[in-house]
Amino acid sequence: MTVDPLPGYFMDQPPDITVCPGDNVDITFNGNGDYFIWQTNIIVNQPYIGLGPFGLVGQNGMGILSFVAENPGNSPLVNIVGVQPWVGNCAGYQPVAFRITVNPTPTVTQPPDLTVCGGSAVNVAFSGTPGATFNWTNDNPNIGLPATGSGNLAFITNNVGAQEVATITVNAALGNCPSVPKTFQLTVNPTPVLDPPPNLTLCAGEPLDVPLNPAPPGSVVNWTNSNPTIGLAAAGSGSINVPTALVDKVENALITLKPQLGVCQGSPVSFTVQVKPTPELDPVPDVTVCAGEPVSVVFGATPGAALNWSNSNAAIGLQPFGFGNIAFTAANVQQTRSGLITVSPDLNGCQSEQVIFQITVKKCCETFAGNMDTLGSAVCGPKPIPVNFLQNDSLEMGDSLHFILYANPGNPTGSVLYETDTLYFPFLPGLTAFDSTFYVSAIAGNGLAGDSIDRADPCIDVSNPQPVRWLAKPTISAVSTGHELCANGGCMTVDFVFTGHPPFAFAWVLEQGGQVLYSRSEVAAGFALSVEVCAEDFFLPYSGGNLDFRVTGLVDAFCDCAD
Repeated sequence: MTVDPLPGYFMDQPPDITVCPGDNVDITFNGNGDYFIWQTNIIVNQPYIGLGPFGLVGQNGMGILSFVAENPGNSPLVNIVGVQPWVGNCAGYQPVAFRITVNPTPTVTQPPDLTVCGGSAVNVAFSGTPGATFNWTNDNPNIGLPATGSGNLAFITNNVGAQEVATITVNAALGNCPSVPKTFQLTVNPTPVLDPPPNLTLCAGEPLDVPLNPAPPGSVVNWTNSNPTIGLAAAGSGSINVPTALVDKVENALITLKPQLGVCQGSPVSFTVQVKPTPELDPVPDVTVCAGEPVSVVFGATPGAALNWSNSNAAIGLQPFGFGNIAFTAANVQQTRSGLITVSPDLNGCQSEQVIFQITVKKCCETFAGNMDTLGSAVCGPKPIPVNFLQNDSLEMGDSLHFILYANPGNPTGSVLYETDTLYFPFLPGLTAFDSTFYVSAIAGNGLAGDSIDRADPCIDVSNPQPVRWLAKPTISAVSTGHELCANGGCMTVDFVFTGHPPFAFAWVLEQGGQVLYSRSEVAAGFALSVEVCAEDFFLPYSGGNLDFRVTGLVDAFCDCAD
């Protein structure tokens, strides 16, 4: 047997390759053999990547292994391919091996559409095939995201002026293998913006007017108030326009504003409101004084308020301007002068409504009727009485002094019952009435013919009144039960009835022939009294005879029957 040793056959080492599913794979073998035999079962149970378990390719030292790569899974598939050159039936030595890796087609999990507010953070984590790289494009960079990028999204959106919609396209790449792209929409709505209003200081009752105009149009503003005492509710929406409350001390409030457009809320802004109390000033009555008299006006106002006043007519003796209470001496005018006084109260810069009153200075008359005695008196029964006049009158030329009896102290000259130039007045039925109080005054003025006072005299003067009460004299009547007494004993009853004003005081006596046998004083609290007369109370002559019963000295609360 003859053995013919063949020369050694070899081939070039093929490189490891990585391909994608669906790629046409062509691998060239170079060597000095006639053909090449390859097989993939060098490692048992290698996954199927589109290449059979073995095969023969090529001639004259070159061969091409061709197939379409496959990988239906989600992980890379790796096959180790062994190749040996052959000549005839002889295999070369030193076979070579190389790897073919088929990556899977990567996938991207569909991201959801998003709607966010301008200025907010967006974070989108992409998922899909493990190990894949995610690349994306953005068709609207106005939202604050670049046109392209890779990896997850993490950015702050622009605060757009109007709604902006962007389409984001995401691709997954594993090696050189691209995925089917996924798209989703990212909508950015504008977040409203509101400029903070200035802090305000107001007087009580002034309007709190705060127009709120957030951008963009259509936005609304919700607000809260820390102190409703100022007159604004604790919460509300929209512009603020209310009158401030009439507070009695300084009140401070913090107003917080929150702009909103749909579900997008802007950053809150705040401002303060201070409401100060408005001073109060009591009304002032008009003042009329005589020339040369002192004038004093004391204002009733809120404590601490400054009172500034002006006078329209300095001829009354008061300067044109001043502050505080008013005190001056009226000018010595020859005719009536009036000035309007306007008072403006101010408290910490807050002013209330002005108070206006008038001061009138006139040239007054010198007629003075004098003064009557103010101590009242009583008149018992019909008779004339004198009154007590203090004689301190002062009359102008042509004046007369009279005295009047009248019924109404509020209208002396309109209720005159009797006028005289003496101090004596008659109290008579038909002129006066019992149990009534009348008044006596002196009256001075121009005298008229017929001895009376001119009621139209502008200088007429009526003195103070002296009250006089006209009362009826008290009366008493007596009725006895039985008219006989025995010398050795026995009693009889005498019943008295009174008119007048309790209490009543009187005395009675028993007489015989002008000789007083017995006397006694009595006091009755009411209008009737019963007394008992007994023989044992006095010495009764044995001879008996008639006795005289006589009442003396009756007096009631005001009058004596002898008046």
